[in-house]
Amino acid sequence: MKGSILGDVSRVLGSNISVLIFTMATSVMTARCLGPSGKGLLTAIAVYPSLVVSFSDMGVRQSAVYFTAKSHYGQQSIINAIATLYLISTSLSVIVAAVLIIATGNVLFTPLMILLAVSIIPFRLFQSYCRGILLGAEDTRSYNRFQWLPAILAAFFTGLFVIFLNGGVNGAQLAGVCAIAPIVFLGLRIFGAKHSLGLSSDWGLIRRIVMMGLLFSTALFIRMLNQRVPVIVLEGNDDVAAIGIFGIGASFAELLTQIPMAVGAIVFSRSANAKDAAVFSKKVAVIFRFVLVLSLVGATVLWFSCDLIMSLLYGDEFHLSATVVRFMLPGVVAMSLFRLLNMDLAGRGKPMLAMFATLPGTIINFSLCFWLVNDYGAPGAAISLSIVNVCVAVCFIMLYLRHTSLSFFELVMFQKQDVDLVREATAKICKKIGLSQWT
Repeated sequence: MKGSILGDVSRVLGSNISVLIFTMATSVMTARCLGPSGKGLLTAIAVYPSLVVSFSDMGVRQSAVYFTAKSHYGQQSIINAIATLYLISTSLSVIVAAVLIIATGNVLFTPLMILLAVSIIPFRLFQSYCRGILLGAEDTRSYNRFQWLPAILAAFFTGLFVIFLNGGVNGAQLAGVCAIAPIVFLGLRIFGAKHSLGLSSDWGLIRRIVMMGLLFSTALFIRMLNQRVPVIVLEGNDDVAAIGIFGIGASFAELLTQIPMAVGAIVFSRSANAKDAAVFSKKVAVIFRFVLVLSLVGATVLWFSCDLIMSLLYGDEFHLSATVVRFMLPGVVAMSLFRLLNMDLAGRGKPMLAMFATLPGTIINFSLCFWLVNDYGAPGAAISLSIVNVCVAVCFIMLYLRHTSLSFFELVMFQKQDVDLVREATAKICKKIGLSQWT
Protein backbone atom coordinates (compact mmCIF):
# COMPACT_ATOMS: atom_id res chain seq x y z
CA MET A 1 0.00 0.00 0.00
CA LYS A 2 1.34 3.42 -0.97
CA GLY A 3 1.92 5.87 1.88
CA SER A 4 3.67 9.20 2.22
CA ILE A 5 7.35 9.52 1.36
CA LEU A 6 8.06 10.61 4.93
CA GLY A 7 6.22 7.58 6.32
CA ASP A 8 8.00 5.15 4.01
CA VAL A 9 11.40 6.71 4.73
CA SER A 10 10.79 6.61 8.49
CA ARG A 11 9.88 2.91 8.34
CA VAL A 12 12.90 1.98 6.23
CA LEU A 13 15.19 4.19 8.33
CA GLY A 14 13.89 2.58 11.52
CA SER A 15 14.62 -0.84 10.02
CA ASN A 16 18.10 0.33 8.94
CA ILE A 17 18.87 1.60 12.43
CA SER A 18 17.91 -1.75 13.97
CA VAL A 19 20.06 -3.48 11.34
CA LEU A 20 22.90 -1.10 12.19
CA ILE A 21 22.74 -1.88 15.91
CA PHE A 22 22.83 -5.64 15.43
CA THR A 23 25.42 -5.41 12.65
CA MET A 24 27.70 -3.40 14.94
CA ALA A 25 27.23 -6.01 17.66
CA THR A 26 28.21 -8.74 15.20
CA SER A 27 31.20 -6.72 14.02
CA VAL A 28 32.43 -6.11 17.56
CA MET A 29 32.13 -9.79 18.48
CA THR A 30 34.03 -10.98 15.40
CA ALA A 31 36.73 -8.32 15.74
CA ARG A 32 37.27 -8.99 19.44
CA CYS A 33 37.41 -12.76 19.02
CA LEU A 34 39.27 -13.04 15.70
CA GLY A 35 41.68 -10.09 16.00
CA PRO A 36 42.97 -8.08 13.00
CA SER A 37 44.35 -11.12 11.14
CA GLY A 38 41.25 -13.27 11.58
CA LYS A 39 38.94 -10.38 10.74
CA GLY A 40 41.07 -9.64 7.69
CA LEU A 41 40.88 -13.25 6.51
CA LEU A 42 37.09 -13.21 6.93
CA THR A 43 36.84 -9.96 4.97
CA ALA A 44 39.17 -11.17 2.22
CA ILE A 45 37.32 -14.39 1.43
CA ALA A 46 33.96 -12.60 1.46
CA VAL A 47 35.02 -10.13 -1.26
CA TYR A 48 34.57 -12.49 -4.21
CA PRO A 49 31.13 -13.89 -3.28
CA SER A 50 29.88 -10.33 -2.70
CA LEU A 51 31.16 -9.20 -6.10
CA VAL A 52 29.63 -12.23 -7.81
CA VAL A 53 26.28 -11.64 -6.08
CA SER A 54 26.30 -7.98 -7.13
CA PHE A 55 26.75 -9.01 -10.76
CA SER A 56 24.86 -12.31 -10.97
CA ASP A 57 21.93 -10.62 -9.29
CA MET A 58 21.78 -9.42 -12.93
CA GLY A 59 20.07 -6.31 -11.64
CA VAL A 60 16.93 -8.42 -11.21
CA ARG A 61 16.11 -6.68 -7.92
CA GLN A 62 16.15 -3.25 -9.56
CA SER A 63 14.51 -4.61 -12.71
CA ALA A 64 11.75 -6.12 -10.56
CA VAL A 65 11.14 -2.73 -8.98
CA TYR A 66 10.98 -1.11 -12.41
CA PHE A 67 8.61 -3.61 -14.06
CA THR A 68 6.39 -3.97 -10.98
CA ALA A 69 6.09 -0.19 -10.67
CA LYS A 70 5.41 0.36 -14.36
CA SER A 71 2.80 -2.45 -14.34
CA HIS A 72 4.02 -3.70 -17.71
CA TYR A 73 3.16 -7.21 -16.55
CA GLY A 74 1.13 -8.72 -13.73
CA GLN A 75 2.94 -9.34 -10.46
CA GLN A 76 2.23 -13.07 -10.74
CA SER A 77 4.05 -13.24 -14.08
CA ILE A 78 6.98 -11.22 -12.74
CA ILE A 79 7.36 -13.43 -9.66
CA ASN A 80 7.38 -16.65 -11.70
CA ALA A 81 9.85 -15.20 -14.20
CA ILE A 82 12.16 -14.15 -11.37
CA ALA A 83 11.89 -17.62 -9.80
CA THR A 84 13.17 -19.10 -13.05
CA LEU A 85 16.03 -16.61 -13.19
CA TYR A 86 16.88 -17.36 -9.57
CA LEU A 87 17.54 -21.05 -10.26
CA ILE A 88 19.77 -20.23 -13.22
CA SER A 89 21.76 -17.39 -11.62
CA THR A 90 22.29 -19.23 -8.32
CA SER A 91 23.88 -22.26 -9.99
CA LEU A 92 26.23 -20.13 -12.08
CA SER A 93 27.11 -17.79 -9.20
CA VAL A 94 28.23 -20.52 -6.84
CA ILE A 95 30.53 -22.02 -9.48
CA VAL A 96 32.04 -18.68 -10.52
CA ALA A 97 32.64 -17.54 -6.93
CA ALA A 98 34.36 -20.81 -6.03
CA VAL A 99 36.61 -20.59 -9.10
CA LEU A 100 37.56 -16.98 -8.29
CA ILE A 101 38.46 -17.79 -4.69
CA ILE A 102 40.54 -20.82 -5.69
CA ALA A 103 42.24 -18.80 -8.44
CA THR A 104 43.63 -16.34 -5.87
CA GLY A 105 45.97 -19.09 -4.68
CA ASN A 106 45.67 -17.89 -1.08
CA VAL A 107 46.92 -20.80 1.04
CA LEU A 108 44.97 -19.50 4.05
CA PHE A 109 41.67 -20.27 2.30
CA THR A 110 40.80 -23.83 3.37
CA PRO A 111 38.25 -26.00 1.50
CA LEU A 112 35.76 -25.54 4.37
CA MET A 113 36.16 -21.77 4.25
CA ILE A 114 35.55 -21.76 0.50
CA LEU A 115 32.48 -23.97 0.90
CA LEU A 116 30.98 -21.72 3.57
CA ALA A 117 31.83 -18.57 1.57
CA VAL A 118 29.91 -19.71 -1.53
CA SER A 119 27.04 -21.36 0.37
CA ILE A 120 25.70 -17.95 1.37
CA ILE A 121 25.18 -16.92 -2.28
CA PRO A 122 21.80 -18.63 -2.86
CA PHE A 123 20.33 -16.92 0.19
CA ARG A 124 21.76 -13.50 -0.72
CA LEU A 125 20.22 -13.72 -4.18
CA PHE A 126 16.87 -14.87 -2.76
CA GLN A 127 16.88 -11.92 -0.38
CA SER A 128 17.75 -9.49 -3.17
CA TYR A 129 15.04 -10.71 -5.55
CA CYS A 130 12.31 -10.67 -2.89
CA ARG A 131 13.21 -7.16 -1.80
CA GLY A 132 13.01 -5.94 -5.39
CA ILE A 133 9.48 -7.25 -5.88
CA LEU A 134 8.30 -5.82 -2.55
CA LEU A 135 9.89 -2.43 -3.14
CA GLY A 136 8.34 -2.18 -6.60
CA ALA A 137 4.95 -2.87 -5.01
CA GLU A 138 5.80 -0.22 -2.35
CA ASP A 139 5.28 -2.78 0.42
CA THR A 140 7.89 -1.28 2.75
CA ARG A 141 6.71 -3.24 5.79
CA SER A 142 7.44 -6.62 4.23
CA TYR A 143 10.56 -5.18 2.57
CA ASN A 144 11.95 -4.27 6.00
CA ARG A 145 11.58 -7.80 7.32
CA PHE A 146 14.16 -9.01 4.83
CA GLN A 147 16.61 -6.52 6.36
CA TRP A 148 16.26 -6.74 10.11
CA LEU A 149 15.64 -10.49 10.51
CA PRO A 150 19.07 -11.61 9.14
CA ALA A 151 20.80 -8.87 11.16
CA ILE A 152 19.26 -10.03 14.44
CA LEU A 153 20.00 -13.68 13.71
CA ALA A 154 23.58 -12.83 12.68
CA ALA A 155 24.27 -11.31 16.09
CA PHE A 156 22.73 -14.35 17.82
CA PHE A 157 24.58 -16.99 15.80
CA THR A 158 27.87 -15.07 15.98
CA GLY A 159 27.60 -15.10 19.76
CA LEU A 160 26.87 -18.83 19.63
CA PHE A 161 29.46 -20.02 17.09
CA VAL A 162 32.26 -17.48 17.56
CA ILE A 163 32.16 -16.69 21.28
CA PHE A 164 30.47 -19.64 23.00
CA LEU A 165 31.79 -22.43 20.73
CA ASN A 166 35.04 -20.62 19.81
CA GLY A 167 34.58 -21.47 16.12
CA GLY A 168 37.00 -18.87 14.75
CA VAL A 169 36.69 -17.75 11.12
CA ASN A 170 34.67 -20.84 10.18
CA GLY A 171 32.28 -20.14 13.03
CA ALA A 172 31.78 -16.56 11.83
CA GLN A 173 31.07 -17.82 8.30
CA LEU A 174 28.61 -20.43 9.56
CA ALA A 175 26.85 -17.75 11.62
CA GLY A 176 26.34 -15.69 8.46
CA VAL A 177 24.81 -18.64 6.60
CA CYS A 178 22.50 -19.60 9.47
CA ALA A 179 21.41 -15.99 9.88
CA ILE A 180 20.20 -15.51 6.32
CA ALA A 181 18.83 -18.99 5.57
CA PRO A 182 15.44 -18.43 7.35
CA ILE A 183 14.48 -15.70 4.88
CA VAL A 184 13.61 -18.47 2.42
CA PHE A 185 10.70 -19.46 4.67
CA LEU A 186 9.77 -15.78 5.12
CA GLY A 187 9.69 -15.24 1.37
CA LEU A 188 7.62 -18.36 0.70
CA ARG A 189 5.18 -17.30 3.39
CA ILE A 190 4.75 -13.73 2.09
CA PHE A 191 4.47 -14.54 -1.59
CA GLY A 192 2.76 -17.91 -1.15
CA ALA A 193 -0.13 -16.24 0.69
CA LYS A 194 -0.97 -14.03 -2.31
CA HIS A 195 0.34 -15.86 -5.36
CA SER A 196 0.58 -19.31 -6.89
CA LEU A 197 4.32 -19.88 -6.89
CA GLY A 198 5.94 -21.62 -9.83
CA LEU A 199 8.33 -21.25 -12.75
CA SER A 200 7.75 -19.27 -15.93
CA SER A 201 8.06 -20.26 -19.57
CA ASP A 202 7.46 -16.70 -20.77
CA TRP A 203 10.96 -16.22 -22.17
CA GLY A 204 9.97 -12.86 -23.66
CA LEU A 205 9.31 -11.45 -20.17
CA ILE A 206 12.41 -13.16 -18.79
CA ARG A 207 14.52 -11.64 -21.56
CA ARG A 208 13.16 -8.14 -20.85
CA ILE A 209 13.86 -8.50 -17.13
CA VAL A 210 17.40 -9.71 -17.84
CA MET A 211 18.16 -7.00 -20.42
CA MET A 212 16.99 -4.22 -18.11
CA GLY A 213 18.64 -5.97 -15.17
CA LEU A 214 22.00 -6.20 -16.92
CA LEU A 215 22.05 -2.42 -17.17
CA PHE A 216 21.48 -2.16 -13.43
CA SER A 217 23.90 -4.96 -12.52
CA THR A 218 26.76 -3.68 -14.67
CA ALA A 219 26.52 -0.24 -13.08
CA LEU A 220 26.24 -1.78 -9.60
CA PHE A 221 29.11 -4.21 -10.19
CA ILE A 222 31.49 -1.41 -11.18
CA ARG A 223 30.47 0.63 -8.15
CA MET A 224 30.94 -2.39 -5.87
CA LEU A 225 34.30 -3.16 -7.48
CA ASN A 226 35.40 0.42 -6.82
CA GLN A 227 34.58 0.01 -3.12
CA ARG A 228 36.39 -3.38 -2.96
CA VAL A 229 39.59 -2.23 -4.68
CA PRO A 230 41.40 -1.49 -1.36
CA VAL A 231 40.73 -5.00 -0.03
CA ILE A 232 41.88 -6.60 -3.30
CA VAL A 233 45.11 -4.55 -3.27
CA LEU A 234 45.77 -5.21 0.42
CA GLU A 235 45.21 -8.93 -0.14
CA GLY A 236 47.76 -8.82 -2.94
CA ASN A 237 50.28 -7.59 -0.36
CA ASP A 238 49.45 -10.61 1.87
CA ASP A 239 48.63 -8.29 4.77
CA VAL A 240 45.48 -9.76 6.33
CA ALA A 241 45.88 -7.62 9.47
CA ALA A 242 45.75 -4.46 7.35
CA ILE A 243 42.60 -5.81 5.67
CA GLY A 244 41.01 -6.28 9.08
CA ILE A 245 41.94 -2.75 10.17
CA PHE A 246 40.66 -1.26 6.92
CA GLY A 247 37.47 -3.34 7.02
CA ILE A 248 36.53 -2.18 10.52
CA GLY A 249 37.28 1.47 9.73
CA ALA A 250 35.44 1.40 6.40
CA SER A 251 32.35 -0.30 7.79
CA PHE A 252 32.24 2.16 10.70
CA ALA A 253 32.56 5.20 8.42
CA GLU A 254 29.76 3.84 6.27
CA LEU A 255 27.37 4.20 9.20
CA LEU A 256 26.69 7.58 7.62
CA THR A 257 25.03 5.88 4.66
CA GLN A 258 22.06 4.62 6.68
CA ILE A 259 19.91 7.71 6.05
CA PRO A 260 20.76 7.92 2.30
CA MET A 261 20.14 4.17 1.95
CA ALA A 262 16.70 4.48 3.54
CA VAL A 263 15.82 7.52 1.44
CA GLY A 264 17.38 6.06 -1.72
CA ALA A 265 15.27 2.91 -1.61
CA ILE A 266 12.08 4.97 -1.45
CA VAL A 267 13.31 7.44 -4.09
CA PHE A 268 14.01 4.53 -6.46
CA SER A 269 10.53 3.10 -6.00
CA ARG A 270 8.77 6.47 -6.22
CA SER A 271 10.82 7.53 -9.25
CA ALA A 272 9.80 4.36 -11.08
CA ASN A 273 6.15 5.09 -10.19
CA ALA A 274 6.33 8.86 -10.87
CA LYS A 275 4.02 10.27 -13.54
CA ASP A 276 6.02 13.50 -13.94
CA ALA A 277 9.79 12.96 -13.69
CA ALA A 278 10.62 16.70 -13.66
CA VAL A 279 8.34 17.38 -10.70
CA PHE A 280 9.70 14.40 -8.81
CA SER A 281 13.31 15.54 -9.37
CA LYS A 282 12.48 18.78 -7.57
CA LYS A 283 11.34 16.71 -4.60
CA VAL A 284 14.62 14.76 -4.79
CA ALA A 285 16.51 18.08 -4.70
CA VAL A 286 14.81 18.91 -1.38
CA ILE A 287 15.80 15.52 0.01
CA PHE A 288 19.35 16.01 -1.34
CA ARG A 289 19.81 19.17 0.72
CA PHE A 290 18.69 17.54 3.95
CA VAL A 291 20.84 14.46 3.35
CA LEU A 292 23.83 16.74 2.71
CA VAL A 293 23.36 18.56 6.02
CA LEU A 294 22.72 15.40 8.03
CA SER A 295 25.74 13.66 6.46
CA LEU A 296 28.04 16.59 7.25
CA VAL A 297 26.83 16.73 10.86
CA GLY A 298 27.26 12.97 11.22
CA ALA A 299 30.74 13.10 9.66
CA THR A 300 31.79 15.82 12.10
CA VAL A 301 30.61 13.77 15.08
CA LEU A 302 32.41 10.65 13.83
CA TRP A 303 35.60 12.62 13.13
CA PHE A 304 35.95 13.69 16.76
CA SER A 305 34.61 10.52 18.43
CA CYS A 306 36.10 7.68 16.35
CA ASP A 307 39.24 7.28 18.52
CA LEU A 308 37.20 6.75 21.68
CA ILE A 309 34.63 4.52 19.96
CA MET A 310 37.27 2.29 18.35
CA SER A 311 39.08 1.88 21.65
CA LEU A 312 35.91 1.03 23.57
CA LEU A 313 34.33 -1.30 21.02
CA TYR A 314 37.24 -3.01 19.30
CA GLY A 315 40.25 -2.58 21.58
CA ASP A 316 43.76 -1.20 21.09
CA GLU A 317 44.52 -3.69 18.27
CA PHE A 318 42.25 -1.66 16.01
CA HIS A 319 43.41 1.84 17.00
CA LEU A 320 44.61 2.49 13.42
CA SER A 321 41.02 1.95 12.22
CA ALA A 322 40.18 5.40 13.62
CA THR A 323 42.60 6.92 11.11
CA VAL A 324 40.89 4.91 8.36
CA VAL A 325 37.53 6.32 9.48
CA ARG A 326 38.73 9.93 9.22
CA PHE A 327 40.19 9.47 5.76
CA MET A 328 37.04 7.69 4.59
CA LEU A 329 34.54 10.34 5.75
CA PRO A 330 34.78 12.81 2.81
CA GLY A 331 34.28 9.99 0.33
CA VAL A 332 31.40 8.47 2.33
CA VAL A 333 29.56 11.81 2.41
CA ALA A 334 30.12 12.24 -1.33
CA MET A 335 28.90 8.72 -2.14
CA SER A 336 25.80 9.22 0.01
CA LEU A 337 24.80 12.06 -2.29
CA PHE A 338 25.75 10.04 -5.35
CA ARG A 339 23.55 7.11 -4.31
CA LEU A 340 20.55 9.35 -3.71
CA LEU A 341 20.70 11.01 -7.12
CA ASN A 342 21.52 7.74 -8.83
CA MET A 343 18.32 6.20 -7.44
CA ASP A 344 16.26 8.89 -9.15
CA LEU A 345 17.83 8.27 -12.56
CA ALA A 346 17.82 4.50 -12.09
CA GLY A 347 14.11 4.61 -11.29
CA ARG A 348 13.59 6.19 -14.71
CA GLY A 349 15.36 3.26 -16.34
CA LYS A 350 18.71 5.05 -16.77
CA PRO A 351 21.12 3.13 -14.50
CA MET A 352 24.00 3.22 -16.99
CA LEU A 353 24.57 6.94 -16.53
CA ALA A 354 26.38 6.16 -13.29
CA MET A 355 28.99 4.19 -15.23
CA PHE A 356 30.28 7.35 -16.92
CA ALA A 357 31.51 8.45 -13.50
CA THR A 358 32.28 5.16 -11.72
CA LEU A 359 34.20 3.30 -14.45
CA PRO A 360 37.02 5.89 -14.81
CA GLY A 361 37.03 6.23 -11.01
CA THR A 362 37.55 2.50 -10.53
CA ILE A 363 40.49 2.45 -12.94
CA ILE A 364 42.09 5.42 -11.17
CA ASN A 365 41.40 3.81 -7.80
CA PHE A 366 43.44 0.71 -8.69
CA SER A 367 46.46 2.81 -9.71
CA LEU A 368 46.24 5.23 -6.80
CA CYS A 369 45.61 2.47 -4.28
CA PHE A 370 48.68 0.45 -5.33
CA TRP A 371 50.84 3.52 -4.78
CA LEU A 372 49.36 4.66 -1.45
CA VAL A 373 49.02 1.17 0.08
CA ASN A 374 52.73 0.47 -0.43
CA ASP A 375 53.58 3.64 1.50
CA TYR A 376 50.81 3.92 4.09
CA GLY A 377 49.04 0.55 4.35
CA ALA A 378 45.36 0.59 5.39
CA PRO A 379 45.19 4.41 5.80
CA GLY A 380 46.60 4.76 2.28
CA ALA A 381 43.79 2.56 0.94
CA ALA A 382 41.27 4.80 2.71
CA ILE A 383 42.83 7.94 1.21
CA SER A 384 42.68 6.48 -2.29
CA LEU A 385 39.05 5.39 -2.01
CA SER A 386 37.97 8.70 -0.50
CA ILE A 387 39.63 10.79 -3.23
CA VAL A 388 38.08 8.69 -5.98
CA ASN A 389 34.62 8.71 -4.36
CA VAL A 390 34.60 12.51 -4.12
CA CYS A 391 35.60 12.83 -7.79
CA VAL A 392 32.98 10.26 -8.86
CA ALA A 393 30.25 12.07 -6.92
CA VAL A 394 31.15 15.48 -8.39
CA CYS A 395 31.10 14.09 -11.94
CA PHE A 396 27.78 12.36 -11.37
CA ILE A 397 26.15 15.48 -9.92
CA MET A 398 27.06 17.26 -13.15
CA LEU A 399 25.47 14.42 -15.15
CA TYR A 400 22.36 14.51 -12.99
CA LEU A 401 21.90 18.24 -13.50
CA ARG A 402 22.24 17.81 -17.24
CA HIS A 403 19.60 15.06 -17.43
CA THR A 404 17.07 16.69 -15.09
CA SER A 405 17.40 20.31 -16.26
CA LEU A 406 17.93 21.42 -12.66
CA SER A 407 20.50 24.11 -11.97
CA PHE A 408 23.24 23.69 -9.39
CA PHE A 409 21.64 26.31 -7.15
CA GLU A 410 18.23 24.60 -7.40
CA LEU A 411 19.89 21.45 -6.14
CA VAL A 412 21.94 22.82 -3.21
CA MET A 413 20.34 26.12 -2.10
CA PHE A 414 17.77 25.90 0.72
CA GLN A 415 14.36 27.36 -0.05
CA LYS A 416 11.20 28.29 1.82
CA GLN A 417 9.58 24.96 0.96
CA ASP A 418 12.36 23.21 2.87
CA VAL A 419 11.37 25.05 6.05
CA ASP A 420 7.72 24.15 5.45
CA LEU A 421 8.71 20.50 5.04
CA VAL A 422 10.57 20.54 8.36
CA ARG A 423 7.56 22.04 10.09
CA GLU A 424 5.26 19.44 8.57
CA ALA A 425 7.55 16.58 9.55
CA THR A 426 7.97 17.98 13.08
CA ALA A 427 4.20 18.33 13.48
CA LYS A 428 3.62 14.72 12.39
CA ILE A 429 6.30 13.39 14.73
CA CYS A 430 5.00 15.39 17.67
CA LYS A 431 1.45 14.23 16.97
CA LYS A 432 2.53 10.60 16.96
CA ILE A 433 4.33 10.89 20.30
CA GLY A 434 1.56 12.92 21.94
CA LEU A 435 3.20 16.37 21.85
CA SER A 436 0.81 18.02 19.39
CA GLN A 437 0.46 21.05 21.72
CA TRP A 438 4.08 21.91 20.97
CA THR A 439 3.23 22.52 17.28
